[in-house]
Amino acid sequence: MQAVNGKRIAASGTILVSLVVILATSGCLGGAEAVCRYDFSVSTTTHIGQYYESLDEYQWEASAGNKFAVVTIRIVNDAEKSVSTNAFYWTLTVSGVGYTAHTATWDDSIGYQVVDVGKGADFTTKVVYEVPASASSYFLSYQGYDAPKMAQDSSLL
Repeated sequence: MQAVNGKRIAASGTILVSLVVILATSGCLGGAEAVCRYDFSVSTTTHIGQYYESLDEYQWEASAGNKFAVVTIRIVNDAEKSVSTNAFYWTLTVSGVGYTAHTATWDDSIGYQVVDVGKGADFTTKVVYEVPASASSYFLSYQGYDAPKMAQDSSLL
């Protein structure tokens, strides 16, 4: 009789261990923190906005030796906390120097929107940065308040 009970106890223990492994790997026991995934792509130009023929210039022109990096940001949020598309929370780093959003970000041609991307949401926007004309390698980071764990996922764009 004890051998039978022993087998039942062993089988119950095996089921319990399997359940703990499943919960831990799925993040239900706090083992894997849900993250907010993002990716970005960069296109460059020397001018943005409307061309004023009478002035022979565009609304926004990059300073001499610079260009505009128009950064498309896609956010797929699987985390509990929201992530803002506020342009001032995103920093573009070039050669160790961090750049903040340029005012050309708010030009109608860019299509920038400020939203809070909540859990389960997927949103894409654009932000403009003025960077050196020689820039060819970029890194984008998020410094929003009370941010969830962020991870760049190159499969998003």
